[in-house]
Amino acid sequence: MINKKIIHTVFEERVQKNPENIAIVYGEEQITYRELNSRANGIGNVIDSEKYIAIFMPNSIDYVITLLGILKSGSISVPIDVLAPNERILKIITKADIETIITNKANIKNLKKILKSLKLDREIILLEDTISSENNLALKSKEDSSAYLMFTSGSTGEPKAIIGMQKSLSHFIHWECKEFAIDESFKISQLAGVTFDVSLRDIFTALISGATLYIPTQRTNIEYLARWISQSRLNLIHIVPSLFRLLLKEFEFNSYDLSELKHILLAGEALYGSDVLAFNRLYPHIELVNLYGPSETTLAKIFNRIKIEDVTNQNMIMPLGQAISNTAILILKNSKLAQVRQVGEIYIKTPFRSKGYLKEEKLSQEVFVQNPLSKKEDILYKTGDMGRYKADGTVEFVGRADSQVKINGIRVELQEIEIAIKSYKKVENAIIISEMSPSKEIVVICYYIEKSRFVQSDIREYLVEVIPSYMIPNFFIKMESFPLNFHGKIDKKSLPKPEDLIYLDREFIEPQGETQIEVAKIFSQILRVDKVSADITFTQLGGNSLNSISATAKISHQFSVQINIKEFFENQSVEKLSYLIDNAQRIETATVEIKPLAKSDDYALSNSQRRLWVLDKLQENFNSY
Repeated sequence: MINKKIIHTVFEERVQKNPENIAIVYGEEQITYRELNSRANGIGNVIDSEKYIAIFMPNSIDYVITLLGILKSGSISVPIDVLAPNERILKIITKADIETIITNKANIKNLKKILKSLKLDREIILLEDTISSENNLALKSKEDSSAYLMFTSGSTGEPKAIIGMQKSLSHFIHWECKEFAIDESFKISQLAGVTFDVSLRDIFTALISGATLYIPTQRTNIEYLARWISQSRLNLIHIVPSLFRLLLKEFEFNSYDLSELKHILLAGEALYGSDVLAFNRLYPHIELVNLYGPSETTLAKIFNRIKIEDVTNQNMIMPLGQAISNTAILILKNSKLAQVRQVGEIYIKTPFRSKGYLKEEKLSQEVFVQNPLSKKEDILYKTGDMGRYKADGTVEFVGRADSQVKINGIRVELQEIEIAIKSYKKVENAIIISEMSPSKEIVVICYYIEKSRFVQSDIREYLVEVIPSYMIPNFFIKMESFPLNFHGKIDKKSLPKPEDLIYLDREFIEPQGETQIEVAKIFSQILRVDKVSADITFTQLGGNSLNSISATAKISHQFSVQINIKEFFENQSVEKLSYLIDNAQRIETATVEIKPLAKSDDYALSNSQRRLWVLDKLQENFNSY
């Protein structure tokens, strides 16, 4: 029985229409709609309804099978990052009262090891042990039933768990499919990690449309990712701006055929005019779309189909746009509707929101509030983001009202990082601040006072076991005391800049030899530092997992070697990395001699020239440049 507000039933209808269509492609693996549905039924048949069921798997076909099976059973999926710190996994399992965890053969050994170390006894279901069935399960969910549980950063030091609703998930998926005319011919990417709600957008826009979902086998090699996008002939990509910028640099460096790509939907961070202009110069036929919406209101609730003429300067933050269907955006200042261009806080009104936070009723009431403009019950979500209306009624993002930041598109509370660092026994006190780097990335800085002496590698090793890697600060700066202002409060503006202190307590060692000098230049360009000592590590200079992807891509291009992320971080000083490069096997690259054509009165047009000529004929006085 189909109910359009319950997403897996729409998928089941699609299976009936297109059973032999390819549903998912993952590397060399692929699966049809019929097989995907049958295997999901096998999972649904072995689990109870209305339970929180954990999935311990990364992005893969197996993950999607399991997710669908849990939805069919009437239970709630809880994805767990297989690389998450044990302490984080413990918090997820205990907060959601998880009794059952589903995994596959590739991950069961690691799961058992983690459970043993945490002294937890839980039922483990192995995906490969379930029996496929073409008989769909009886519908066990209602429109208001919970569908998924996603954990996000919390200001108390404990992760918050957001309860997603069936009808809300279905509402957004149907909106996107209609807005972008997605049909069975589409090829759609899944780049988001499974522990983020946007992964559901990737998965279900494809699966309710009869389209094909493409999942990359790796995400940390930017050259591979660019080649994968091109070779997969994708039509629609969902991506965060920080990863988009890395791909943009690769697209500028090498030529990639993206002729089939129609739309790139960006969300999670601010998108800048410079991003739009640079991409449009390369691929003017591809539409960029800005999306905005917190997890609490289910995926995106504002969108902006960007036109190049809307970019008035390269430093502008691209407008968020207008509300999607069944949604209203209110910008309030002092409980009144803000005037045009007046800055206020962004509130979202929609019946298609989440249920709030699991076991956090007080916190839910603080963010799901009564509309001050209405005398009747009318619930709004208080985003904490500041914005303003433009003259045409669209919304612009201005900044945050609190200490929350987005790191690589992932929402992070700085207080959670601060609490984790203060829990380290050798730290007396700590302050966490964030800054925007020249390359428009968030840089997190920890200033700390020691209780007893330690080296930075000690606290990094401690934090790896406590918080996700993306939350570990870029810089750790030791202080004897914190500067105070006139009122006796910590004066954050007077805290020293990390780049001013890098070589305060260490000798600068000049890079030696051609390779070391070039590697130091790469570090300098990516991290925007003037001096790079031969013995200093990429991490000590403020590097992180995201800009390490850019570093390995540059090394690959410059030295014709392949250095993976694991090797990079194991050898991340200029000295060690240069030794690795000098002893690595060179990649064979074919070169073709370019010979000039004989002189002629006219020459055949290139593909890009022919496209410009056609556009000019279709639209008089069209100015492509």
